[in-house]
Amino acid sequence: MDLNYTLDVKAGDQAYVDFGAQSKQNTTTPADGGGSGSFRSVVMGILGAILLLGGGGLGWYAYRMRQPKSSVLGRKYPGLKKK
Repeated sequence: MDLNYTLDVKAGDQAYVDFGAQSKQNTTTPADGGGSGSFRSVVMGILGAILLLGGGGLGWYAYRMRQPKSSVLGRKYPGLKKK
């Protein structure tokens, strides 16, 4: 199957070239999904889920660290300012 060809165009000529992502003559059937590509997709999906959960966990940890340890200080010593 030859995908490259030359087209000689002279001054004043018009040329129309149809092109696209898929050939109309040569079509292939989709793969059955049992190859190594599907295994790679599963591994990448699991890795993405782990990264998302890790990011959520770090966000929750940062949120918890921003909160004051105890609210007793504010009630017991009203003149004491929290830092």
